[in-house]
Amino acid sequence: MATPQMPQEPQRFVERRPAPPTEEPLELEVWRARQKFALILGGVLVAVLVVGGAVALLFLREWRTSAVQAPPLLPTTGDIARVPSAPEPAGNPMVTTPAPLAPPPTTTVNPPLSSPQPQPSPSPERPQHPPPPPKVVLDYLEQLRQIELRRKTDAKNLWPAIVALGEMVQAVQGLATTGDPLEPPSSYDPQKTLQTFVTYQTAFARLHQWLQRLQPPPECLSLHTAYDQALQAHVAVIGKLRERIALKDLAGTAMIGLTAQRQINSALQTADSELARVCARYNIPKFFTIGDE
Repeated sequence: MATPQMPQEPQRFVERRPAPPTEEPLELEVWRARQKFALILGGVLVAVLVVGGAVALLFLREWRTSAVQAPPLLPTTGDIARVPSAPEPAGNPMVTTPAPLAPPPTTTVNPPLSSPQPQPSPSPERPQHPPPPPKVVLDYLEQLRQIELRRKTDAKNLWPAIVALGEMVQAVQGLATTGDPLEPPSSYDPQKTLQTFVTYQTAFARLHQWLQRLQPPPECLSLHTAYDQALQAHVAVIGKLRERIALKDLAGTAMIGLTAQRQINSALQTADSELARVCARYNIPKFFTIGDE
């Protein structure tokens, strides 16, 4: 027997839609952002601390080296020698830095009592040497030496003239004895005496011309003038003697002859003093003398 079938309900089609994406809570996103920022900040801090620790170790090593190489400083009286402490590096909880060295124990250093040392005696001042003579000065002095040497040789010819002057004096004495001014002693030869003085005057006139051709340096100008006056005295005295002899003035000739040598010697001594001054100025030996012995 057939079973009765239940009437079937019509099928309903239900549209299934995909479930909407689940949205995370806002607190979770904030927490994740903070976590990321904390990780970044922590990494930066770790890097900074590592670099700071390395720099601190480098400074500490440099300080130790300079402390070993630096010479110890002597403290003054009553002061306490202290070693300056190195600056402490910035604290770093992530990096462990070595502890700074402990300062050495402080000690008081007193200088030993010393006896007063004798002061060194001042050294004597060295004499300042004069400057060396210029070559023109040495050359001029050598030329003057040659002129003076020739003058000394020619001055020896003065002896015949002096003998002639003695004869003049004898003639004057004869005049006083005989009372006749026209009759001098027979040994008196006026022409011979005149010729002797002419030769003497010519020789000294040549020496004077030789001296005039020289160009004295400024340092020897006074010497040149003094020696020039000495030669002129020779020529002038002989000229006066010639005049008196030519006039047959025996008394005047004798008086000039008696004072001639004194005038010439005075002029020569003045020139010799100037020569000594020039030699002393340049600290050179006085290698010749002006004057008659």
